[in-house]
Amino acid sequence: MGNVIAPSARTAGGGAGRDTERSDATVLRVLASLSAGINRGRAVEETLQELVEAIVRQTGFGVAALNVVLPDGGLQVAAVSGPPDVRAQLMGHTAPRQRIDDLLDRAEHWGELRFVPHGRVSFRDDYEWIPDIPVTEDPEAWHPEDSLLAPLYGSEGALVGMLSVDLPPGLRKPGPRVCELLEMFAIQAGIAIDNARLVAELRRERDRLAASEAAYRFLFTESAAAMAIVSLTTDDMGRILQVNDAFVSLFGYSREELAGRTWAELAIQRERSSSMAKLVAIREGSLERADRQMRRRDGSLFWAALKGAAVPTGEGDRTVCLIHVDDVTERKAREAELSRQANADPLTGLANRRAFLGRLDWVVAHVDPSHPSGAVVFADLDDFKDVNDSFGHATGDLVLKEAAARLVAETRSGDVVARIGGDEFAIVAVGIDAQHAENLLARIRTAFSRPMLSCTDGRAVTVSLGWVPLSGPPQGAVDVLHEADKAMFVDKALQREAADIRPLIPGA
Repeated sequence: MGNVIAPSARTAGGGAGRDTERSDATVLRVLASLSAGINRGRAVEETLQELVEAIVRQTGFGVAALNVVLPDGGLQVAAVSGPPDVRAQLMGHTAPRQRIDDLLDRAEHWGELRFVPHGRVSFRDDYEWIPDIPVTEDPEAWHPEDSLLAPLYGSEGALVGMLSVDLPPGLRKPGPRVCELLEMFAIQAGIAIDNARLVAELRRERDRLAASEAAYRFLFTESAAAMAIVSLTTDDMGRILQVNDAFVSLFGYSREELAGRTWAELAIQRERSSSMAKLVAIREGSLERADRQMRRRDGSLFWAALKGAAVPTGEGDRTVCLIHVDDVTERKAREAELSRQANADPLTGLANRRAFLGRLDWVVAHVDPSHPSGAVVFADLDDFKDVNDSFGHATGDLVLKEAAARLVAETRSGDVVARIGGDEFAIVAVGIDAQHAENLLARIRTAFSRPMLSCTDGRAVTVSLGWVPLSGPPQGAVDVLHEADKAMFVDKALQREAADIRPLIPGA
């Protein structure tokens, strides 16, 4: 039995007297029984074994073997009908795919069958079993190394196996009748193998889906993270379909209370339209991530990190969104505090130089040359060094805090007041004209004319002030601040000059 690939019979040649006459009705019943077994999903091994036994019964061959294609392309004997010693030798034998292809390339075409006469191939080492039969000069006699094969094809045209037969009736080459029967059985064998593979794939897919669904259900229900399933269908967009225990705990609603609610209802009012837009984007295939404020049942707000992705349900076009909710309120508070620390003066709590210049950069970039856009004020405490020398740096720090408070008290809520140096402060006042800027400076001077509460001797710590308008072509923030600084030094010089002249004035 060459290459343990079962030989087949030709559709032409050989006398009718060599055919084994069988009842057509019997053959049809056998094929129908095999088809029914295949359709019932009977084990493929059982079906293939029944098939090779039917081939031996109906065609008169002494041995029939069925090979199936392995994942690596090779072929392995999966069913054998014949003497026990032959079956033992052939079962499980494998042949490389290249050897099989070479064998088929050298074969004669007998219709759908392939006949490989002895001597045409040199694969003797691959012959697992060669029948012990006489060799004659009769051209119609069966030679021990003859091979008759029937390639088996699946529904997509790929080779799925091979049927091989040996020891034909009378040890003569089979005729058309037997070849026709072999072709019919080969068709059933191909269907059996193809169906078995499809069933196996379906079972694997079913098992995979079942395992995946079980894992998903476990992860969803048992997850410590809050999770919700939300509808993405057009007529039901955003409706909450399912939540886990962590979600119930986080939002404070019972499952009954969440039934019928939409996802947008859990967001704060100004975020609701954005929430629905995100769901539409998710339905279109986007993986969305966002940090937004959500509302609990008791009305309290919290920051939530949201991740959403579309998940097909397998029910037509129905798709849902799986949303993961993580309470990040503490993280947001830490970020806010870090941002405040990065932009705030640690002593006074005012904006620091970095934050001030950032705000000023934005303001000068939006200056309208045709309208008063505001003012930048530079303030410097006079004789602050005397405070530190007289009372120490602790008192000096208290004076700086008091100075900061007086500046804030004289400005509007939208103005930015900053400490930009040791005893230097700056103000950005947006939307005021020159008159209002002068009024602001006058109020500040009055505020600093009062004694500093931090100084035990009741002294006042006055302030030198300079300002520049926010108008004209946009400038850099540093340049604008520098101009205000120069204006402040002019004011300081004028105050010193006035102080030097004052004793010379009678009555001063």
